[in-house]
Amino acid sequence: MPNRIFRNKQIVQPPNRETLDESAQKILSGKQAAASYGFRLAVIAVLLSLIFGAVYVYTRTTRRSPDQDADTGDNQATQLQEDKAPPKFDDMGTGRSMGIVTFFHSAPLIGQIKIFADWEGKYRMVDEGSKVSFVYIGGGLAEEQELFNVGYFEAKDWAGAVSQSRGKLKKIAEKEGLIFAYEANGAPSDNDELNKMLGDIAFIVGTFKTVKLQ
Repeated sequence: MPNRIFRNKQIVQPPNRETLDESAQKILSGKQAAASYGFRLAVIAVLLSLIFGAVYVYTRTTRRSPDQDADTGDNQATQLQEDKAPPKFDDMGTGRSMGIVTFFHSAPLIGQIKIFADWEGKYRMVDEGSKVSFVYIGGGLAEEQELFNVGYFEAKDWAGAVSQSRGKLKKIAEKEGLIFAYEANGAPSDNDELNKMLGDIAFIVGTFKTVKLQ
């Protein structure tokens, strides 16, 4: 067989299996890294969206408009004015000023009652020891007229006193063996001022109380 001479010929060896496996692993690792990086970016984006959304909602719910602030300021100023304003005088819900008068100063228990201020100058008190009379002295009558009286009785004398008054005595208090009662004697007339005062009697005697001497 004749001899063959190979010149400038390069014999290329095919890659082996180990080299191919290593390259495939590198490509696969790169893809996995890229996918993991993308997943992390997506998670961060979701978290940022949630945070910004929460901040926006909080800002919307807590932010007040200038009108709301003005209303709040006006309400607070009004409340301060109401707190500083002096209370309206309305004694016992009547809307009329009342003053305290006392009697029975020689008894163990002092009597105390409230009289409307607009009665001033229209009545006088007549002290008779165990009884005090409130007498009308305003104009329009030929003579003074008793509006009512308040007295006290020992319990043993009470029944007789009621009988003697023909049932006009009305008990208003009982304390330390004494019974306190009132008797209304004023008669309605064409005198409007007198009639108004007669209408006040039931309320006035309802304010009666006793004070013990020290």
